[in-house]
Amino acid sequence: MGVFGDGGENESFLREKNDPDCAAVSDEFMRVNPAEVNFPMTETIMASMETGAWRGAEAFHRVGRTERGAWWWVDPGQGPWVVAGVQGVNRTLGSSPILAQLQGWGFKLLGPDAAEGLMNRGAPFLQALELRRAAGRLIHQNGVQLPDVFDPRWEEAAEQVVNGVMRTASLAGYVSDRNLSWGEASEATHALARPTLLQVCLSLDPAFSAYHAAWEFVLAPRGGEFTRLTADWGVALTNKEALRQMTRDEVGLDTRAYREDLARFTQQFALRYFGGVGRILKAVDPGRLWLSPALYPSTPQVVREMTAQHCDVVQVSEVGLGGGVAPELWVDVDWTRLGREVAVEDPLGVSEMEQMMRRGRQALVGALSQPQVVGYFWGHYGHGDIARDGPFTKGLLDEVGRVNHAHVQVLSAINRQALALRVAAWG
Repeated sequence: MGVFGDGGENESFLREKNDPDCAAVSDEFMRVNPAEVNFPMTETIMASMETGAWRGAEAFHRVGRTERGAWWWVDPGQGPWVVAGVQGVNRTLGSSPILAQLQGWGFKLLGPDAAEGLMNRGAPFLQALELRRAAGRLIHQNGVQLPDVFDPRWEEAAEQVVNGVMRTASLAGYVSDRNLSWGEASEATHALARPTLLQVCLSLDPAFSAYHAAWEFVLAPRGGEFTRLTADWGVALTNKEALRQMTRDEVGLDTRAYREDLARFTQQFALRYFGGVGRILKAVDPGRLWLSPALYPSTPQVVREMTAQHCDVVQVSEVGLGGGVAPELWVDVDWTRLGREVAVEDPLGVSEMEQMMRRGRQALVGALSQPQVVGYFWGHYGHGDIARDGPFTKGLLDEVGRVNHAHVQVLSAINRQALALRVAAWG
């Protein structure tokens, strides 16, 4: 048994009835699935896996897909389990040992922002590489935050970062970057409100390789003629500096021809990023899982598609952003966000807290029943002040270490029954 235990599918959940933070939460509500669920042993799940659908090596944490199309996260020692992770475990709160406390609540995986002192102590964790900063030259303006992937020094520096990671059995996988910002997506239904990725790169300082790559990208098909470019785009620009000033003024290009170039350039940029990271990880640490930067509804569609094609597991802020192609790990979860995911008719007389948690619980349980979802990350380890805000704080604990039992009780019940719930849905 590892530091986080075996998931305890036969463990029962006992509610602390005298807990004032749970006074608004009924006994019936606390039962995630009152019906007894019988499910096969993990060996049966493993036997149903498609031979050619594995991602990751057998000696490490990996993901696999069953013949019925459901993805499972597989621990090399414990077998299949549903990921229940926590983000923000980066400091000590309260007097209880952190890992034992999380184990008691049914959490199995530390997020990529965990404190370095908690890593390599037996608990599975994700390693954030933050490769966007590897070469020290970051494109960061107008809603874009990306590495200069056209600079050959970036891939060299990124490989050095990966080489510097301590690789132990507890290392469950790499997160190449926790967050990347690709700029505003080009959607046919609305106008572009600000400069987008291609315009930003065309307006960079010439010290950036992306600046030269962007200009070559737009001018080469037009014989290197700036006037042909402006004519094609249908814009009145006298020179490159005029475009740079336009970008400084937050005025975005938005014509049909520009959007076509933007889509192709974004695809090329994404291919360089994901292709480069993939080559590095395959060379340095083959077989270890690669988890994507988090995807958001605002992430351009072409980037979402590229992410699903290249990464072993896609981290998503909303279920489904991976397009059904790759296994998804739902991140940044909290009751407030979850409550917006489903429409539930709340019984009369229930408290606001119970309404929020009832909706959130239904959304989370529903997500864990989706074939592509391998688990979730609760977004906050420590947050808020229970004395001031009551159980509406987002953390499992507040900033001074008081346990938010209203969150912990329900999440513990879900964590302990997640395997049964998922097997009941997909076998």
